[in-house]
Amino acid sequence: ATSPSGGGGSLLERPLLDDESPWGLVFGQSYATSPNEGSSSQFNVLAHSMSRGHEGKVLCISASDTVDYIVSGGEDYTMRIWFYDGSTKVYTFEIDGQAWEGIITKEADDALTDDHAGIQDDKVSDHMTHRLELRAVSDGTGEAEDGDKKTLWVRFNGATLDDEKGNTGVPYKQFVKHEATDSYMLCGVLMHDDELEANLTSGEAEEGAKRGVTAVACAGMVGPFISGTSNGSLHLMTRNHVISQKNLEIGMINDLDVSELDRGMNTKYYGPWLMAAAGERGYVRVFKLGSTSSVWFEEFCPPLAHEGSVLTVRQVRDTGCFSVRFATCAGSDVCLWNFQGSQLTKLSISEVSMIRDLTVTNRDSGTLLFAGGNGKIGVWVIDPLAEELPSEPITVYNFKGKGIGVDQGRDLAEYAVHIRDDHVIVTWELLAARPEYLIHPESLSKWWELLIRPGCEKFVAEMVHHSTVTDFKVAEDDVEGPVLLSASTAGTVYTWSMKKIDRGEICAQLRSLSLKELILPTTLLLMTMFQLCSFAFGPATMWRKSVRQTIKYGADFFLLGTEVSIEFAIKSSDKFWWELAIVVPLMVVFLLCEALGAYQVLNKLQGRVQSSKIFKDADVQGSWSHMHLLRRALTCAQCALSLGVWFCCSVGVAPVFKICAQALRCSQAEADGKYYLDVTGGHAIECWMVLGWPCGLRWEETHAWSYCSAWLLPLACTYLVGLAPFAVVSGDASYVQRDELLDYKRWEFNAERKATALNLGFFHPNPQYIFRALLTEMASKAILPMITWMVVQPHLQMTLASALMALLFAQSMLFPPFINRRYCAIVQGCRLFALCTMLCGLITVIIGSKRSILPIFLLALCFALVAALTYYRLMQAEEKHQYIVRRHTSDPACAAS
Repeated sequence: ATSPSGGGGSLLERPLLDDESPWGLVFGQSYATSPNEGSSSQFNVLAHSMSRGHEGKVLCISASDTVDYIVSGGEDYTMRIWFYDGSTKVYTFEIDGQAWEGIITKEADDALTDDHAGIQDDKVSDHMTHRLELRAVSDGTGEAEDGDKKTLWVRFNGATLDDEKGNTGVPYKQFVKHEATDSYMLCGVLMHDDELEANLTSGEAEEGAKRGVTAVACAGMVGPFISGTSNGSLHLMTRNHVISQKNLEIGMINDLDVSELDRGMNTKYYGPWLMAAAGERGYVRVFKLGSTSSVWFEEFCPPLAHEGSVLTVRQVRDTGCFSVRFATCAGSDVCLWNFQGSQLTKLSISEVSMIRDLTVTNRDSGTLLFAGGNGKIGVWVIDPLAEELPSEPITVYNFKGKGIGVDQGRDLAEYAVHIRDDHVIVTWELLAARPEYLIHPESLSKWWELLIRPGCEKFVAEMVHHSTVTDFKVAEDDVEGPVLLSASTAGTVYTWSMKKIDRGEICAQLRSLSLKELILPTTLLLMTMFQLCSFAFGPATMWRKSVRQTIKYGADFFLLGTEVSIEFAIKSSDKFWWELAIVVPLMVVFLLCEALGAYQVLNKLQGRVQSSKIFKDADVQGSWSHMHLLRRALTCAQCALSLGVWFCCSVGVAPVFKICAQALRCSQAEADGKYYLDVTGGHAIECWMVLGWPCGLRWEETHAWSYCSAWLLPLACTYLVGLAPFAVVSGDASYVQRDELLDYKRWEFNAERKATALNLGFFHPNPQYIFRALLTEMASKAILPMITWMVVQPHLQMTLASALMALLFAQSMLFPPFINRRYCAIVQGCRLFALCTMLCGLITVIIGSKRSILPIFLLALCFALVAALTYYRLMQAEEKHQYIVRRHTSDPACAAS
């Protein structure tokens, strides 16, 4: 999704880069400008962060046309509206003497294959990567001319861009007009308190029966937002109103579907739309909905009557002679209906007694309808040029699981998804890559004839949840591209990228924060600060013994996360041998796994196992085969690999580089003139020196040289570079693809996606600078041990360490790593204190006396001044207050129809 502050296209026919936004039209600005607004309330930041998500199961989800808004309904009888608070990057450049400025409104899928690339847009070139919506800037004034706007596909090449019209090497500049969190924020809640109270007094529900908000929908790009409940009521929410239809007389509302009434009209903001509500009692009510001056809806056609409960309703885009508009599933049939509410035909699958799943993917050239149940998915085509409606499916797939979702994006429906094993959503290719895999190899006149033959399906990705999946929806984000929305019993809503290059990556999580997520940032901040400060008390410094002993006690506690020190009843030389025996293979194995793309290899192997005939046959029959055991083994291996990558990128950085540095520091003994490692504090490990560089190590009581330490430094440097793409995503291997290892831009993209997947409130990172902040912090943890052990001269050692701390502090000031100004002040205060501590360590070296109290006095003074400065900046920092629009269905002010 894009920022509504110009990030998602022209808004209400206003100039593209105006400050007006759909957010303002519906819920006010991202932070309300007036605390007196309606029933809005100001929340304590931390309390809100822990209560913003659903309590209990999320039963249903939906999204606006561009996925700027996500709507969820839960068993807690609330509908929650989440808004994408995206920053707006504006690009300015000049072509043929005309200045232009614009924003990205679509990003091409770089991973499209030649087999079925299709056409993403009428103007897109195969080599263009981003679509800009531009407006002309008049000469001299810098103001935009509203009348001259256009779209243009471009490709960025460093500081220049190329466009689809043949202009190359055009220099451009970019700036951020709207700084935001680049994550989803809760902006509205509709509380169905009267229905909750009614259900509490009616007694316990039957086991397995759903209660709460059972269906939700969003009309157009900015609402209104619609909820249907287990009580059979319908509610439409806008910023100022809630319109309720307390009883539709169709029983529990199982599904809602909203679509534009006429594609030839501009229905993004005002409608009219058609809204269909499917009920438990066998009826579908259809309403015409609009929001010109106020929200209204009226009956559009007679109810669509069925013999049993209607589970799903979908709207069909059919311009043919039959004008198919609605598809519903009830019992063993899928029914097709026209605009007037007349039933046209029934579709069924042989040997399927109950069809529970239904979805459609609409194209101008035709609609594919997928319906499934009892382990089978049938596919029908509604062809606007056909002279009769479909009767038999063009193909039937066998599957295990429930639910069905299909690609809603391009001209070709490339993939499908369904739930397997309750907590796993699997993705499989719909299009055949080889002629022999086609459903009808003899005919290729229609795009749907590219569908893959049953039995040849290829599983390409798994979206694993921590709890049971309750609902999912495939959508098309205007910039992100294809995404999958999913809801779970744990109260969490996920969005997953479905672009081929990133398929299976989590884009966003919509939920409350856990207590751990509120405590961990501060804990890690303090631990990092103490780790950095501890290097100011190294062996080269001249602190008093009492001070050094006190710091050692603190280090034993705070450095537990980076340096685990366990006392063994063994010699120090033997202990160091084991440390090298662990560290060297660890670095080699990490680099090999990275070069081979081990995580993606395991993903592909899992896909091949699930695509095998043995696995599919056993799945359909509900039995267990050796392929299931192999899949479990691959899953366990992938989990172990993920844990290892996380360790190497976080708590394992400092100890690994500390051991490497210790293996490279030797001193010459006065007694025999030989060189020995300093780490053992004696003559336990002899060094073989060549040109002043240790090339081999020999342990006491042995005659053979081992560990050619000369190559430890290049290995460590290579390992540090290899850590970088994983460290910037906090060690999450699922965000790093093998093709991205040398792509600096993709590192930055992955870092931003990982950091902004969950809105952390007070601790939320700044998406503009989080990449460089994480990269610099990882590099500092590696470089400081190297400086401490490899630089022998005390003055130079402490000068370099102080310079590194100064760099960290300057970066935190110039590039604030967090959105919240107060938390940023705390982080910057910690960096400043680390710098001051390192400078005090340098002063001890300059004085050269362990008896001097001047460094201790200066350290205490620095602590007091930094604390006072940080407190002052906390008080002066501008705090933005977030206001949530809350509405109640029991409010007498709410209109009722």
